[in-house]
Amino acid sequence: MHGPTPYWFSALPSDEHVNAFRVLVSVFSVADTRRRQVYCKGTCGHAWHSLLPSVERP
Repeated sequence: MHGPTPYWFSALPSDEHVNAFRVLVSVFSVADTRRRQVYCKGTCGHAWHSLLPSVERP
C-alpha cells in the first residue's frame, strides 16, 4: 500500500472498517486471479485456488 503509514486502516471511522476490509479482499481477489492467469496457468497446486465461493450477505 502507498502512503506515509501502513496503519491507514485504523485511522478510518469504525463504521467504515467492514467496508474497507471488503474492498481489500476484493482487490486481493482480482490480483490473485491475474497472478494465476500469468504464473500458475492451471498447473500449480496452491490450495487457495480451490476455495469455495463466498456467500453473499445483505
